[in-house]
Order: sequence, then C-alpha cells, then structure tokens
Amino acid sequence: MNTTRTLYTKDKKVKITFRCDDKMGEWVDERAQVVGLTPSAFVRQLLYQQMYAEKTLGDIVQKPTNTAASAETAVTNANN
Repeated sequence: MNTTRTLYTKDKKVKITFRCDDKMGEWVDERAQVVGLTPSAFVRQLLYQQMYAEKTLGDIVQKPTNTAASAETAVTNANN
C-alpha cells in the first residue's frame, strides 16, 4: 500500500534540499533538539538570523571582497 503524505507548507513557497556530512547532520539534530525545534525549523531559524544580520549590517556586507570565504572551510581549518 502506497500512502502519500502531504507536507504542511503554510506560507513557505520554496523547498530547499541539501546534504550534510555525518558530523553536521548530528550537530543539526542535537541543536534542534536542545532548542525544541525540528531540524528543518532549526536550519530555517539560522537562515533568518543570517538574513537579519546582513540587513542590519547593510553596507558592510554589500562591499565586495577579493577573498572568497567559506564557513565550511573555516570549520575544517579550525579543527586542524
């Protein structure tokens, strides 16, 4: 028997799927549980925080830099 579940999307119009390595997936699950959110809601909250920070900082984040930055690389470098 094949049952189809309908996702509750309310006012969310964009669905994003991404992959995490084991370490990141565990971190998201653990942190989401600590704050009482689903992993999806937790990631959404992080994105809202980033969006707010960029809007608040305004011109500072709008100025282009010659250096490419990656949070993933920063985390990797910090652990080495």
